Amino acid sequence: MQLHRLETRRACPARRDRVSPARVAAPIAAAFVVIGGTAFATVSVGLPVTTVAIVTALVAIVGGCVAHRTVRNLTAGLVLLLVRPYGPGEKLRLRLPEPIGVVDAELVRIGFGNTTLCTEHGLVTVPNARLLARDAG
Repeated sequence: MQLHRLETRRACPARRDRVSPARVAAPIAAAFVVIGGTAFATVSVGLPVTTVAIVTALVAIVGGCVAHRTVRNLTAGLVLLLVRPYGPGEKLRLRLPEPIGVVDAELVRIGFGNTTLCTEHGLVTVPNARLLARDAG
């Protein structure tokens, strides 16, 4: 996916949804509950401490592998919010894989995990990692 800035302005409906702290903290809390629950379950069964550490580490590694896209999008969101290569109201041209092709959009909002764009077809949510990727398609 390639991004190009456009000069034209187009009216787009405002979208005022905010990311709540609970929405950001819930996956982190769930990870702590799963890892802590695994450690507690293995200790309560009577396994040695080294086995508990190994099982807990395996659960954490598998959880990290499962959540790598989420972590990548959160990291990209942090970069977009701090560096601000694009701002709200700015026009972008996205090159998406076929059959979609080229899409002109106005940036509405940058959040932690995704970015909201306004296209001729309405509001579209794009993962932040796609906005930072140099060549995704």
